[in-house]
Amino acid sequence: HCYRQLLTSHGRLYCTSATTGKGNSYLCFHPEGNKETEWVAGQIQHIIKQNHATKFVIRRSLPHVLNGGKADPFKLFWDRGFEAKMVDIEFSTALEVVDCTWVVAHIARWNLEACGVAICLNLEVGAIS
Repeated sequence: HCYRQLLTSHGRLYCTSATTGKGNSYLCFHPEGNKETEWVAGQIQHIIKQNHATKFVIRRSLPHVLNGGKADPFKLFWDRGFEAKMVDIEFSTALEVVDCTWVVAHIARWNLEACGVAICLNLEVGAIS
C-alpha cells in the first residue's frame, strides 16, 4: 500500500512532497536507525506499508561543504538545544527506505537559493537555554 499522508499515534502528521502539506514532508532521521549517528535531513517522497510496518521513502538532503572546510556554524548551538544544520539546496536523486522508528522529528527548512544552501532545524529539540 502507498499513502499520501500518515497521522502517527503521537499525533504527528507526515505527508509526501506531492501534497499541499509539503512542510510536513521534511524530517530528520538517524541513518540505518543508529542513534549514535548524527541525524540527517530528508524529504518524504512516498509512505508505504512493507511487511506490516509503515516506512517512508526519502530523498536525503545533500551535504553542504563550506569554503575552506570550515565547520557548520550552527553546530555551536546544538548543546544549547538549537539543532540546526546547513545542507545543500538540492536533494539526492537516490531513494532511501526509512523505518518510522528511525525518525527523530519534523524539520523546518529555509532555502537560501542565492547561496545554494538550506538551513534545517530539528523541531523536536527543546528551547535554547
